[in-house]
Amino acid sequence: MERKFTIEEIRNYILKQDSLGDVLYNLTEEKIIEANKCNFVCPDCGENYIEYKSGLCKNCYMWHTY
Repeated sequence: MERKFTIEEIRNYILKQDSLGDVLYNLTEEKIIEANKCNFVCPDCGENYIEYKSGLCKNCYMWHTY
């Protein structure tokens, strides 16, 4: 079955690429999944929900800088 991605997941993938060429060259299902994995733990709620680049925790809605 074909995996479907949300607009937010595609947006996160695009933002993590260095250029438009990289967006197109690296476009695979695995790369989109990898781009949406969170590497940051929120110090307020302890969850891995911090959005890449913006610093917004999607769980407790607190802003953080890294």
